[in-house]
Amino acid sequence: MRHVGLGQARLGKVLAVILVALAAVWVPSAGGQETVTLTYASYGGALKDAEVKAFIEPYMKLHPNIKVLYDIIDRAKLIAMVESNNVTWDVADVGNDFGLKAHEKYLEKIDCSVVPCADLQPDKYPTTGYRVAWSVSGVGLGYNTTKMPAGQTPQSWADFFDLQKFPGKRSSMNDVSSFVLEVALVADGVPAGKVYPLDIQRGLRKWDAIKSEVKFTDNFQGCAEAVATGDAVMGLCWTGRFATMRKNGAPVAIQWNGTTLNGGYFAIPKGSKHVKEAMQFIAYMVSPQPCALISEYIPYGCPNVKAAAYVKDSVKPNLGTSHAATAIFINDVYWDQHRDELFKTWQAWLTK
Repeated sequence: MRHVGLGQARLGKVLAVILVALAAVWVPSAGGQETVTLTYASYGGALKDAEVKAFIEPYMKLHPNIKVLYDIIDRAKLIAMVESNNVTWDVADVGNDFGLKAHEKYLEKIDCSVVPCADLQPDKYPTTGYRVAWSVSGVGLGYNTTKMPAGQTPQSWADFFDLQKFPGKRSSMNDVSSFVLEVALVADGVPAGKVYPLDIQRGLRKWDAIKSEVKFTDNFQGCAEAVATGDAVMGLCWTGRFATMRKNGAPVAIQWNGTTLNGGYFAIPKGSKHVKEAMQFIAYMVSPQPCALISEYIPYGCPNVKAAAYVKDSVKPNLGTSHAATAIFINDVYWDQHRDELFKTWQAWLTK
C-alpha cells in the first residue's frame, strides 16, 4: 500500500480549500453559464414593488445566469464604498441631484454603445456621461374636488397663489428641491421655459403673499394627504402621491398645467465588480418596453422617446410626460451649481 506523506496530505488540504473558494466565486447556472449576482440599490417601498415587476423579475427570467439583489440607496454609503474600494453595489438609482460633474469620480462611465443614451433625451435630462435617465416625475398642483368654489377648478399655478379666487389652506413641501421657487415664478408670470436662472427674491415675494395659509411639510405622503382629507384645498406635492390618493378613492384631481419634470437616473458605482453586466442591465431597463412597463405599476414616465408607443392609454393621463408641452423642465446643471445657495435662502425664509 502506498502511504501519503505529511507534505502531500497538507497539499491535498490546500487544494481542497482552493477548490471550495473557486466554487464560491464561480457558480454554474442550469445552462452551464457562470451565475453573476448584481446588487441594485434604489428607494424601496412602492417603487421597489414596481421595479421588481417591471425590471428585475423579467430580466432574471430572460437571463437565468443573472441574479439581482435589492438594496436601499444611500448616497453617503455609495461614496464611502468607492472611497474605501469596497463596492458591493452594481447599479444605483440616483436622484437628479447626483451624477453630474462633481460626482464623476464616484461613477463608471456609461457605455453608450450598449445603453441607448441618445434616445433618453439628454438635452432635457442632462448627463456628463456618468448617468442616464430612466424615469420622469415631478410636482404638480393637486386639489380637493369637494372644496372648490362652484363651477371653478384651478387652471394654473397662478390660482394656487390666489387666495381670493380659491380661499383655503394650501399644502406644500418645505423643501426647496421640490421646486417651490420654479412654480412661484411661473405663477408670477415667468414663462415655463425661462425660469432659469431663478430670480430667488421674486419667487420668495410670491410665497410671502400666501405664507400664512400654507401647511408646509417634509413628508411627501403628508403633503398629498392634506389635500385628500380636505385639510388643504390644494397642494404643491409630488404627482405620484396625488395619483395614488385618487386611485384609492380620495376626491383628488391634478391640474397638469405647469407640472415640473425631472429625471431619475441610473449609475454604476466606480469599482463595481460587474460593470459589463450592470451596463447590460441598465440598457434593458431603459429600453422602450421595460421602461414603459414601469408606468403600469407606479406613475413615473419614461424618458426614452421610443417608449410612448408601449404605454397603455389608460396610464398616459397620469404621467407628467404626457403633459410635457406645458411643463417646467428642471435644470439639473443650474441646481448642481446653486444648490447650497438655494437651500440656505429658502430655509432662512421658512424660519423668519
